[in-house]
Amino acid sequence: MSDSQGFIASHDHSNCKAELALRVIQGRWKLLILRELIEGVQRFSHLKRALPG
Repeated sequence: MSDSQGFIASHDHSNCKAELALRVIQGRWKLLILRELIEGVQRFSHLKRALPG
């Protein structure tokens, strides 16, 4: 991490499934959606009901 460009430049994340998932569901709901998915696969309607508003 002594690299001036930091962690991102020092590792290739292009093949990481988690990075891809985070890019797909990016935005303000990301953490709330991930919290719901910790329990396992959920239907879209369940996720939609679980989010506020």
